[in-house]
Amino acid sequence: MNKYFNVSDRLILENQGFVILEPENTVDNQTYISFEDFKELDKQSSLYKKIQKGQGILFVPASQLFMDSFFLPEKGRNRIDEIVRVKFVNKLPLTENELYYSYFLEQNIPDNGSYLVICFAVKRELIDTAYKILSEKKIKIKHIIPLPLLFYFYHIEEDKERVKNVYREQEAIIFLDTYGNKISFTVFHPDGVYLRTVQGENLSPELKNTVNYLKEYQQVARIRIYDSYKELELADVLTDRSILNLDRKLPDQKIGRKILKTLDFLARLPANKKKRINGYRFSIALLIFLIIIVNIFSLSLYIKQENEKLVSLQKEMEELQTAMLELERIQEEILMGEKKGDLYRGILEKKRSYLSSLYQLSISLPEGAKINQLSFREDKLVLLNGQAVSATRVMEALQASSLFTNLEFIGGIVISGEGEGFRIAGDIVND
Repeated sequence: MNKYFNVSDRLILENQGFVILEPENTVDNQTYISFEDFKELDKQSSLYKKIQKGQGILFVPASQLFMDSFFLPEKGRNRIDEIVRVKFVNKLPLTENELYYSYFLEQNIPDNGSYLVICFAVKRELIDTAYKILSEKKIKIKHIIPLPLLFYFYHIEEDKERVKNVYREQEAIIFLDTYGNKISFTVFHPDGVYLRTVQGENLSPELKNTVNYLKEYQQVARIRIYDSYKELELADVLTDRSILNLDRKLPDQKIGRKILKTLDFLARLPANKKKRINGYRFSIALLIFLIIIVNIFSLSLYIKQENEKLVSLQKEMEELQTAMLELERIQEEILMGEKKGDLYRGILEKKRSYLSSLYQLSISLPEGAKINQLSFREDKLVLLNGQAVSATRVMEALQASSLFTNLEFIGGIVISGEGEGFRIAGDIVND
């Protein structure tokens, strides 16, 4: 049963713009447009009409998300908000006020009553900027959804028995899917779920690093790899990518629709909430105004009878006013509750798809090198602080790695009895 839909005209959020997925048979099946160019887009242009026609959902890809997963005992369910905040949000390189975040619970994976918790976070500034630009251009967005979850829900439903076997046999499964020029990794392993997206040309090194991580750090003995239709051999994929048979389509968002709505970043936008609340207040004010107009009109026709009705209507208006005040109080409580809820969310550790970088770093450092501090942010190696016999050898080893670039020493090399102290920063080569 195929539950994919055509990707044509779907809108995906990138760091400084949007990607519009084109039909599969086009030469370049995606179009990128920056935020600045989007602001200047002519509403009569074919590109604008295509975007306006195809939208309803804005997808946030893995490259713009912080993601992690962990298992939660059933007894911890009542404290999930607090646990997510401690284990996830507090471990991220941004403050809570700089993020929108959400989480999803999958029960009985594995079949022991526990929960699999999958957490997502995205820069608040990025979502606010994109939503403002789309609103100004009259592009109506109903949902802002983490894109990797579509593939997760698809495989958890279509490959249910294979996924359950991961936890029974302590093995791992890598599902490969594609859209545009990206390949999505949906990895089920005994310690949780790993969701990742890479450029198509980077498939081989990313797949190899993921397999090495699962074997060496997760101690997984057996790893199975699937494309859209069949199981593949790792060696075959690494040597000949053409054997992949991928649909180049996104899963139907109807899969897990109710769950996706709970992860909708749009619901977390303060501006969006204000619009809804103002809509309620406007409706109440309009209703009161109509009651008054009817009342005045009636008095002019039936003075005596309508005087009696006026008394009744005034009582109704007082009751309505009381109800309106109560509604406003409830709305304020809802807003306060949501703000408080934001303060209690989090997760155990921040992996944000730095598995390949951590693994490459661990095998690149010279013997005897000691790391005191390591910090990543987005595609940056913010700080690598440590000591070694030779700081220069550490720099040469990292420069030889394909995952780091633009490396440089921060400050001078400090020589002490324990060796040479160093502070290094640079960029991470990512998709």
